[in-house]
Amino acid sequence: MITVSVTEARRPAARLLEHVVATGELVVITYRNRPAAVIAVYPWYAARTVRVAQLRELVETITDPSQLANAIGALPAIEELEAQIQGSFVDAEEPSAEDARGGRS
Repeated sequence: MITVSVTEARRPAARLLEHVVATGELVVITYRNRPAAVIAVYPWYAARTVRVAQLRELVETITDPSQLANAIGALPAIEELEAQIQGSFVDAEEPSAEDARGGRS
C-alpha cells in the first residue's frame, strides 16, 4: 500500500491507475494527512475509487492485501454512489402523471 497526498494525486489520474494495475498496490489519497480516498484493484484488474469511511472496518479486520482488494471490489464505487444519488434526485423531481394533468394541488 502506498500513500499519496492530494497534491501528488493531481498528476494525471491515469498514471495512478496504471500504477495500481501494474503493482496491485492500494493507493490511499490523503487530504491534510487524513485518508480521503483509496484506489484499489480487484480481481479482473479494473481500478475503482471508494470512500475511506467504507474501508475503516475492512482495514482493521483484513491484513492480507489481496483479500482487502477483493473486499474493496465488493464495495460500491464513488461513481456508483453519485449515480444513485443523482437518480434519487431525478426521481423525486419528476411530477406524477396526475400532477402533470393538474389533478393534485
